[in-house]
Amino acid sequence: MSVVAKGCTKLGLSNSVQEIVTGGIIIAATVLDRLRHRASQP
Repeated sequence: MSVVAKGCTKLGLSNSVQEIVTGGIIIAATVLDRLRHRASQP
């Protein structure tokens, strides 16, 4: 997450946008994990 924060800072994004990006990444990772677990169950 620190890489994302540093990248956002270099792009000049505000703190609120950084939080939205970080939250989006967390949500996407959670959704992908859930989909993988569903696909692996018989």
